[in-house]
Amino acid sequence: MLRADARIKEDCDRQPVNLMTIPTSRSLAVVALCTGLAVHAFGAATVIPSAFASAEGNSSSSSLFQTNPASIQAYYSEAFLTAAGITPGTMLTGIAYRRNSGGTVGPAGDTTIADYNIFMSQSFATPAQMTTTFANNVVGAQTQVHSGSVTFAANSFPGGGTPNAFGQVINFKQNYSYTGGSLLIEIRRSARTGNTTSFNTDVDSTAATQAGARWLFNTTTNAATTGTMVNGGQIFQLQTQAVPEPATMFAFGAGALALLRRRRRAA
Repeated sequence: MLRADARIKEDCDRQPVNLMTIPTSRSLAVVALCTGLAVHAFGAATVIPSAFASAEGNSSSSSLFQTNPASIQAYYSEAFLTAAGITPGTMLTGIAYRRNSGGTVGPAGDTTIADYNIFMSQSFATPAQMTTTFANNVVGAQTQVHSGSVTFAANSFPGGGTPNAFGQVINFKQNYSYTGGSLLIEIRRSARTGNTTSFNTDVDSTAATQAGARWLFNTTTNAATTGTMVNGGQIFQLQTQAVPEPATMFAFGAGALALLRRRRRAA
């Protein structure tokens, strides 16, 4: 990090600063450092399928929060992602799910999953192409966005609502850059320790959801090769971060550079 800061400082000290000669990955950092302006990423919490941002699904599942290990794949079509505002260039930075309606706040105590692995990739163009073999549903390379332990704090999943609010966010260790097409989320998790009371999470299997979602599960092992297919969708909240479009970056850079030049003249 210190080396990167030094290079940016060198760029700032040039007379005059020429952003056209600075690598794109550093240009925004340069103008921010030189002018004192802050560059902020725009983050949001996005529910997929988007129809359930404030509505309860018509079913439930124990796969994500059962005591025993599990393997899960959740598929979403490009149309579902677009409807949720997830477009090419969006960074996915975390995931959360919610307790099915009617339950109370939980878990009663901390619960730990020692081995919680999450992978993301593209998949088929349509949900009907999904198979019961996990590996066959992966198109292209998978990105592992989370590994290692996850501890859900006591009472981190709200209850009593229809729907309930989403529970504790699992922040990714490696963000996933969505480049278009469908999205396949694969979760392989070990057994829970600590408080091991299971509860169901919210899913939906209506015809509208089946048009763009599927999920596959095996609740006996976190190393499953095959599972049971469900015509419906897991209801997730994805933490997203929009990447500024080139035109936005150019406008920011041009304005900041003008401010920098005015400051230098004044000095």
